[in-house]
Amino acid sequence: MRKSIATRISHKKAQYLGALTIVVLTAAAYIPAMQADFVWDDDVYVTKNPLVIFPGGLTKIWFSLDSPSQYFPLVYSMFRVEYTLWGLNPVGYHVVNIALHIMNALLVWVVLSYLRVRGSWLAAVLWALHPVNVESVAWITERKNTLSTLFYLLAVIAWGKFIDKETKRAWGYYILSIGLYALALFAKTTACTLPIALFLIWWLQRNRAIEGQPHGLNHNLVGKHEATAPSFANDGMVRRIIQLVPFLVLGFTMGLISIWWEQHHQGTAGQEFAFTPVERLLIASRAIWFYIAKLIWPARLAFSYPRWEINASDPNQYIWIVACIVAVVVLWIWRRSLGKESLAAIIFFVSALAPTLGFISIYTFKYSFVADHYQYVACIGPIALFSGAIVSRFKACNILRNVIPAVIILVLAILTWRQAHIYRDEEVLWRDTIAKNPGSSMAYNNLANYLANKQRLDEALVIFGEVLKRRPKDPNSYYNIAGVLMAQGYIEQAKEWYLKSLEIDPSFGRSHANLAVILNMEGKISEAISHLQKAAASVPNNPEIRYNLACLLAEQGDLGGAIEQYREAIRLAPWMVEAQCHLGQNLLRIGRVKEAISHFETALRFKPDYLEAQSALEEARDLLVKENNR
Repeated sequence: MRKSIATRISHKKAQYLGALTIVVLTAAAYIPAMQADFVWDDDVYVTKNPLVIFPGGLTKIWFSLDSPSQYFPLVYSMFRVEYTLWGLNPVGYHVVNIALHIMNALLVWVVLSYLRVRGSWLAAVLWALHPVNVESVAWITERKNTLSTLFYLLAVIAWGKFIDKETKRAWGYYILSIGLYALALFAKTTACTLPIALFLIWWLQRNRAIEGQPHGLNHNLVGKHEATAPSFANDGMVRRIIQLVPFLVLGFTMGLISIWWEQHHQGTAGQEFAFTPVERLLIASRAIWFYIAKLIWPARLAFSYPRWEINASDPNQYIWIVACIVAVVVLWIWRRSLGKESLAAIIFFVSALAPTLGFISIYTFKYSFVADHYQYVACIGPIALFSGAIVSRFKACNILRNVIPAVIILVLAILTWRQAHIYRDEEVLWRDTIAKNPGSSMAYNNLANYLANKQRLDEALVIFGEVLKRRPKDPNSYYNIAGVLMAQGYIEQAKEWYLKSLEIDPSFGRSHANLAVILNMEGKISEAISHLQKAAASVPNNPEIRYNLACLLAEQGDLGGAIEQYREAIRLAPWMVEAQCHLGQNLLRIGRVKEAISHFETALRFKPDYLEAQSALEEARDLLVKENNR
């Protein structure tokens, strides 16, 4: 009895030490990320996201179509809370992301221990330190991944408790699992593959019970539990599938919402995303092998990989499909020797990747068909498989069993440390991307924009020249060069480049809008209004264009037209205080004092120190008093 108690105490200490090791190693490896700045898309998600930084955003996060990307209400809500805590200091956001990743690693250990996977701790630490996950952790925008995975893994644990017949009040865990799954979906819709993972867990545990193998939770890791064989032995498949129906319905519904959102709000309905079923199969088959290769040999990891040329008439491109077929045949032939755990890990890997393999268009496919963050959850399967093989292979040799994992952990930690450095700021990120993907016009374009924003205009102009070489038929290439020339004071040259962009695409709204600025400077207000009207027709949801058009119409005396455009601007961006204030001023001119006051008050809610609105509000209130005294 004393020996048993001593063993349990020793085992508990080992677990605490194992957890502490994961925490310390992961935190240390991600120290460079803690010192990083905001990078690409972080402005859309955080720093310039009105849903995060302006009043009234929480309601819009959950109940409007104002999301700047997909429907990720839980992510934006969390960013909003963080904004109230530390404003726009990137350190806080990075620390939270790293903390979520560490929690996820600990939960991976819990789940794999529950499944009796050999080397579960090793798998957890390898997953925590693998450099393919750096993109998900060091990039604030990918809070979607870390947050969604947290609830994904918690839902798995709740499901495991539910299907264990020895659990008391099991249906409570069932409801909890559904709730956690919903939260995972509200963070990122790719969590829709969870039902497959839940079925695989049940299938593994049931087969172990039938074969008389132990199952259940790993002692004190998630609670004291003694496993017994027959708990799952008579568990019916039909009943479990019926229990998975709510998960399937929830995931399918959120998946449809995401597909609709991608097509109608992200712009994935164009020619760049019009792939045939065969082409999508070519993309998917190659992507699977790409992700496996990066797991095995994580060299030259890039923020944006080259976009493959897909040609269904090229026989060489079918090699990847053939390789997948051969792999399936080999797995089937060796299924008994490989074991059900190996098959489950492989099925989990492919199914978790499925939403990002190309069968459904994603906006980022415009630049690349693959990305490291796509396999954040999926890679748990292969890493668990590898860890189990390492532990089993060197079971008889204590030295190798300890030394080899230690070496692998050290190498991965160093690679993660190095990879995290590239997120220091946008310049480092884009220069690293260009070094690894020289054909990336997107990387050149974003680097040039960053340099232009930092007023390094000569450098920006050179980089935009590189973009033009790669995209000579893209009006945006000419537009960007025009913008730099305009910032340098070369107005006539800028005007020529804007006109060149309109020769390529006469409906290119941003060139029309900026050309209008130049024409207004030249005193050609009628021409400027004409170009702004074309810009508004081309880009109807741009509040700045509406605002500029309203200002010129007001200057020309067209108060009705100006008021209409100001209304459109604030409909699109209620937080645009200048539009609120100027709308109020124009309403005052036509005698609609009460309505004007409401717009001045709205402007001051968003910007309490806005002097122009304060002065206009005082004037409007004085007018209202005079009207009431008449």
